[in-house]
Amino acid sequence: MGIGWGLLGGFIPAHAQTTPDFKDIGGELRVLHTTTDSHDPHDTRTVGEAELRASWRWMHANALVSDSRARFNELHAGADLGAWQLSAGKKIVSWDVGYGFRPNDVVQQEVRRSLLITTLEGRPLLQAEHFGAEQSTSMVWVQPQQLHEPPERQRGPQESALALHHYLHQGALDLHGFARLGQHTGTSLGAAAAWIATDTLELHASGRWLERFDVLVGPPPSLPSHATTQVLVGAQWTGDQQQSLLVEAWHDGTAPDVLQARDNFYARLAWQVEDWQLSLDALQQTADRSLITSAGLQWQGNMWKVNLAWRHYGGPTGAVVLQQPSQHLGLLALTRAF
Repeated sequence: MGIGWGLLGGFIPAHAQTTPDFKDIGGELRVLHTTTDSHDPHDTRTVGEAELRASWRWMHANALVSDSRARFNELHAGADLGAWQLSAGKKIVSWDVGYGFRPNDVVQQEVRRSLLITTLEGRPLLQAEHFGAEQSTSMVWVQPQQLHEPPERQRGPQESALALHHYLHQGALDLHGFARLGQHTGTSLGAAAAWIATDTLELHASGRWLERFDVLVGPPPSLPSHATTQVLVGAQWTGDQQQSLLVEAWHDGTAPDVLQARDNFYARLAWQVEDWQLSLDALQQTADRSLITSAGLQWQGNMWKVNLAWRHYGGPTGAVVLQQPSQHLGLLALTRAF
């Protein structure tokens, strides 16, 4: 029996240090500047952050420190038992096949489409995984320490729940099955598929049925008595010149009526030219024709990375997104890996 450890995906520089015991030591230093068109001076600010990463034998840690907060994004132990992998602690477990929306991201429950992609903050959990040649099964107990907390303290990703994910690879087709049992939201069942149709075209879909769900806008209400669904379909085309076009449409039955965000259409265009990447995207909420557009430019070298991003919230008079304090958001990030 051996003891193993896992690495985070993402921006890991080739010069990250290793020793016989420490498998990976490194991180990032970031300076983030954000600005909006609101009249609140606190909405324009500059923040410095340090993200530190280390793996030692069977332990993995990722810590974030800034001038206003300090936390562990991940801190977990893992055991390698051959086909079985066990882990316990705070860990990122992201499931599903969508980009703009993920119905079956039932453990991490990530907020998608951030202007800057950084390491997520994981969830406290216990996990057992079994890997075969063409399939795998993952069983998770997320937020076990919340089991006996009242429902108002277990809303959304804070709920104690059991989750199951089974993955099957069949040639050009990837199939996923999901199940979740929440402490107060009850049962949900889901399925997803991703198909490499041609060398340049990928198709994907995901769906989930929920017995109950939390309404995360406003004070904790009583749980709704009806079931609902979440469904996503999408396609991505990739060209020979490292350009790509992604389109997705989804229905989110858990979205509050007041936000008019149940039915959405999303498109993203990206182009990679050596060290540069340009991206443009648009999200339309079809109920009130709200339109959220974003543009991003990234340059990445061996140790340095620079990101520029901008987002605009628009739509006809009366659109929900026009009721927020600002309609423009800008970001500049300078990152150095070590």
